[in-house]
Amino acid sequence: MRILLNDYSGHAFTYELGLKISSYHNVFYCYADFFQTPKADFNSKKKDSRKISANPISIKKKFSKYNFFTRIGREISYGEAVINLIKKSNPQLVICANTPLNPLLDILKYCKRNNIKSIFWMQDIYSEAIKKLLNKKFYILGTLISFYFYFLEKRCEKIADQIIIISNDFKRFLNKESLKKTHYIENWSAYDKINKNHKNYFKKKLNPQNKFCLIYSGTIGMKHDSEIFFNILEKLPDILIIISSEGKYAEKIRNNANKKKINLKLIKWVEPKYFYSFLSMADAFLITLNKEAVEVSVPSKIYSYLSVGKPILGVMPKNNLGAKKIIQYKSGYIISPDNTDTLVDKIKNIIANKNKSPKFRINKQKYLNDKENSLMKVEKIINFL
Repeated sequence: MRILLNDYSGHAFTYELGLKISSYHNVFYCYADFFQTPKADFNSKKKDSRKISANPISIKKKFSKYNFFTRIGREISYGEAVINLIKKSNPQLVICANTPLNPLLDILKYCKRNNIKSIFWMQDIYSEAIKKLLNKKFYILGTLISFYFYFLEKRCEKIADQIIIISNDFKRFLNKESLKKTHYIENWSAYDKINKNHKNYFKKKLNPQNKFCLIYSGTIGMKHDSEIFFNILEKLPDILIIISSEGKYAEKIRNNANKKKINLKLIKWVEPKYFYSFLSMADAFLITLNKEAVEVSVPSKIYSYLSVGKPILGVMPKNNLGAKKIIQYKSGYIISPDNTDTLVDKIKNIIANKNKSPKFRINKQKYLNDKENSLMKVEKIINFL
């Protein structure tokens, strides 16, 4: 079967799925190369991979992630490019993940008209996320805009042949009819073995004084509390925080850190083939999510952290799936977003018990064993269609 796997973000775990199913399907993988987010290693191939092609999609006009109206136009252009690729590759199945709602609806409508099966891989509840984030600044405008995206999301939900949700919490946003074709499958990490030489390189370059090291790796945006980094270093000035990120909010953190002259280093996203070696130099990981995003977003970086086997500090409400995973695998602590004192106490506890990390390595192996279930479940849905 010919399959087009469209992940707007180009994340490693969706490409890993593409590699896996390419041993018995022809896979056309596409992504937005202009969208600023960590990408997969598209040069990697597995021995049993038969046929997979990575198709980066570019747009001629400048893409501004934080300009709402010009961004919509560029996203629509992306959808048109994906439809052109569908016409060229002639797939029997199209899978869409992380795709903005305007182009997603266009893609799904094209598939419906041309009898092509489709899967809506729902990574966020976009309309709710937009409503909660915009309402903080522009209540009336935010509500109106969210109604528009709610309509788009519901149309996508109705048209898709199958839906995959990454959190059971998403079910409450779906119509009863849609639940019949909905499958709950968590995301996973595209874990790669840690190279000690690469780990030592990062440690020597970024932490030559061997300070206690907290790492945050991933996007930073409106749904993340960036003040948390500064609150920690205000009370624990001798530890080191390394942030691997890019974009507008990351640059704000860099400028603020330079002014305050604190132990915070901001680096670009690490190449995928070195990513897990970089993460392995951490003494602990940090993740943050504000209250507004708790029901509509799952921070997938948690799965990468679980793969490494170091303590995770989740600064987020306990009812988020990410928090539940940290609790399930006994891999760290969940701290309320407005409780810096408790967060600092937990960091001190990790520092004091630094030599007890084998417990976390055991929990890491348990997660790596479980993650294969997610891959197998997605494969079953694909083979069913």
